[in-house]
Amino acid sequence: MSRPGFPVNMVESGMVQNTYERYDGFQTHGADGFSKKRTRYEDKVGVGTPGWPTAIRTNSYLRSKFTWEQSELSVNGTVNNGFNANGTPSIDHFFGNWADSFGLNWSPWDDDGYNLDTELEIVQSRLMGKLIDDIQSRRVNLGEIYHTRAQAASMVASTANRLAGSFLALRRGNFAGAARYLTGADPRTRLRIRTSGSGHATSGAGGIPEQWLALQYGWKPALQDVYNSLETVRRANNDNGDLFSAKATASASADDLKLTRSRAAPHGPDMSVDVTERQVRGNASVTYGIDSSFMSNLSQLGIINPASLAWELLPYSFVVDWFIPIGSFLERLDYTNGLVFRSGWWSYHAKQKVRQRVKTSQVTSGNITASWSGGSGQGEAFVMARSAISDFPSVPTPRFKDPFSLTHVANALSLLATAFRGGKIPR
Repeated sequence: MSRPGFPVNMVESGMVQNTYERYDGFQTHGADGFSKKRTRYEDKVGVGTPGWPTAIRTNSYLRSKFTWEQSELSVNGTVNNGFNANGTPSIDHFFGNWADSFGLNWSPWDDDGYNLDTELEIVQSRLMGKLIDDIQSRRVNLGEIYHTRAQAASMVASTANRLAGSFLALRRGNFAGAARYLTGADPRTRLRIRTSGSGHATSGAGGIPEQWLALQYGWKPALQDVYNSLETVRRANNDNGDLFSAKATASASADDLKLTRSRAAPHGPDMSVDVTERQVRGNASVTYGIDSSFMSNLSQLGIINPASLAWELLPYSFVVDWFIPIGSFLERLDYTNGLVFRSGWWSYHAKQKVRQRVKTSQVTSGNITASWSGGSGQGEAFVMARSAISDFPSVPTPRFKDPFSLTHVANALSLLATAFRGGKIPR
């Protein structure tokens, strides 16, 4: 709805002063009115945006202003023949309504031929494209969150590879190799362990307890490190309420137009019309955050805390089952491109000027010769509009991917599963 005091619709009438002369020298004078000597139409539509345009909000808003001012017209006509019942030449018989005959009730803003629809579409398209580019580039600025994700992926992959390598070494009875995989250093002894027929680890010294191997050489600490890393990711995404914004500006100019407005009647003038300063400028903004709604609880994905487990009772096959949902968890970090839309808007300013003048000073049509002066016009159009954006620009859909590949995670989990599936291994 319009703001209080709007719309404003002002029209001032004008006059056509006319003089005609009969072929024998007899003259008659008259006047005829027209309604658009001076007009101003202005409107402001919108709610809840005090201080526009300095206060930006997402609600819609429209402001428009159109003006047109035209000078009065003087016409001199010569009628070569034609009389009324009294033998006197009749103005109306030859000219009808003077204002209509000379097209003085015309305004360019009533004519679709003077719109800037094409330029408006260009500006809107450019704005949406720039928003998409901005959103895509902002992944660099989200470094802390995505660096945390990358660290988690790297830890998962490296830990899975270490555990798989250690387990493969244990299956071959290579205790030193298993220790190197877990700790990066040789243990104090160079014992090689054997796998008994029951699948239990033994050694020449009488066997090494499974629990001791797990705790001493890093099985449980390794898994705990992975879990802690995932918790860091979860907290970074859930607790970080930062919002990010993408902004764009664009403009498009239309060529100046030089047109001829044809005479409204055979004895009327042609009008020369110049359309200048034709431009559309636009602005747009989108506010968005990191989509973390699916990350509320790691336990919902089956990733439980190893510290809460009775480790001595836990089968090593649990490691594979524990790592599989971790891969799914990391993949879901790219869910809906990693972003959630919050709010947005776009606006444009369109303007142009129109000037017209009498192009020909005299026309002869049939038995009438008319000449004129005045009748020039000028006006300006200005439109400022803003609309809310309800979602990310849809064409093309913005792509937002984590700056790390999950391929190395998938390969590590595959190796881990292979290591635990084959042969006899410690329980």
